[in-house]
Amino acid sequence: MNDLDLSDGILYRENSRPEVYVIYGRAKFWIPNPDVFNAMGFSWSSVRVVPDGSLANISTIPIYYTLLREYSKPEVYVMIGGKKAWIPDPNTFAAMDFSWSSVRVVPDGSLKAIPSKFQIQLIVTFGDSIVWGQGLNQDQKFSSLVASAMENSYNGGSPVATEIYAHSGAKIGYNLTDADKDAEIKFGDTPTFGEVPTTFPTIVQQVESYPANKIDDVDLILLNGGINDVGLDMLLSPNVSLTELAQKTKEMCYDSMKKLLELTIQKFSNPKTLIVVTGYYRIVTPETNLDYLKLLVNAVVPLYIALPADLAIDAYKNKLVDNFGTFEQTANGYILGAVDEADPNGQRVFFAKPTFNDSNAIFAPNTFLFGISTSLQPEDPMSSIRSQQCEQAGDRAPPNCPFVSMGHPNTSGAASYAQAITSVLVKSCFKLLVHVQPYPIVFKAGSRTVTVSLTVSAEDSQTHAPVAGRVIMKEPLAGPGKDVASTNTPFTYKFENAVVKKPDGSIVVYTTGKVSAAGYDGVDIDFGFPSPE
Repeated sequence: MNDLDLSDGILYRENSRPEVYVIYGRAKFWIPNPDVFNAMGFSWSSVRVVPDGSLANISTIPIYYTLLREYSKPEVYVMIGGKKAWIPDPNTFAAMDFSWSSVRVVPDGSLKAIPSKFQIQLIVTFGDSIVWGQGLNQDQKFSSLVASAMENSYNGGSPVATEIYAHSGAKIGYNLTDADKDAEIKFGDTPTFGEVPTTFPTIVQQVESYPANKIDDVDLILLNGGINDVGLDMLLSPNVSLTELAQKTKEMCYDSMKKLLELTIQKFSNPKTLIVVTGYYRIVTPETNLDYLKLLVNAVVPLYIALPADLAIDAYKNKLVDNFGTFEQTANGYILGAVDEADPNGQRVFFAKPTFNDSNAIFAPNTFLFGISTSLQPEDPMSSIRSQQCEQAGDRAPPNCPFVSMGHPNTSGAASYAQAITSVLVKSCFKLLVHVQPYPIVFKAGSRTVTVSLTVSAEDSQTHAPVAGRVIMKEPLAGPGKDVASTNTPFTYKFENAVVKKPDGSIVVYTTGKVSAAGYDGVDIDFGFPSPE
């Protein structure tokens, strides 16, 4: 029987069978007993009785984008291509433009038989102290939190293994200083303790050292890098120019990061292996407590950098706010750019930026970072163990070794990172595919403008269904972009170009565009214009 009403909430049972089913997402869910039926608020008078065999051909897998949760559990899932994907938090749910009223509640145990979108059994970390989890016990590190989330929400309790190659102090490794090279000659490139800062093995070496016979076992890579290549001495400097800092950040967080990602993608070439690159945060903000910062400046900062004797603490705080703000903004922008260029189709490599605000900085009211006590003791649970490891490492440990947890995520900060990672995985399933017709758009020789009738189409990358959005255009050298048209609808537009004089030669810049749609990240529009560089 093929003409059954498969609207959400319809209840059915077959004539000679006691089993009752509820329909959600054009799929049937068995209601196991009368107690469950009553507890879920169903009405027996609403059960439709149909001929035997009528329900046999109804799917048990809901259609795309059906939202589901089990009756006694808070976890919400969205269906993607016959698989369920966990939506880890309300912010992610809202960002995907879902409605809570659309969440369908099914009996406990109903979702167990639906396969998970992400089958994560092995997580590997490469990177610096952030990915290592400086100062945290193993179960508090965000790699462990992600593994736990995967176990409980995707794997049905099956364990997720983690392998930690990241360690404190690691640099990406493409721009080593003479001091780094001397240290490698003196100490070698084998790791000591993860808590003890050391350049080696670099993040490049971490990736290269992963055993070839295990590469295809890796499901998820958590990776970061760049802050140690920029250098804390630069970030803490009262004299560094923000232009110089931004340029150094570009070299390390874009140029070096892009090379690192290309290496990682090439080595871990199995399409199932996903790579999440994590961003950075502002360590010092206007909400950082000045008195505690003074303790830090007097006792610990001199272990990193020599400060002028007459340095005013309030002026220095303002400089640190500027330095770390510049680094956070430029580093995350450049890392995102490296991710986009290393994986332009966005299939395997994703950027996860934790949600930190001013009040989450070091010594701030709701800090997400370890600091020090008034007795100048580190706050993290690994401090005593690390102190012993610093002594055992001898000359390889820097003078600041006992205090290196400062400025690193505490348990709240680690939770923010874990949330960002689990969120980006499910959001990666929701992408816009954008096409321009006609393409390319061509200017006549010597012409500064061209008027074209065109259509910018947008569709969902999973279902290929049309997506309603807006087309934003920005003329060269103009201000903010203008909302000019709807997607999937023909419109006429006057394109412009402009000549920009640069010291090393003139370039031509063109109109740029972007598609914006609720529930999706914006997508830049390619009109086929030449690159200006």
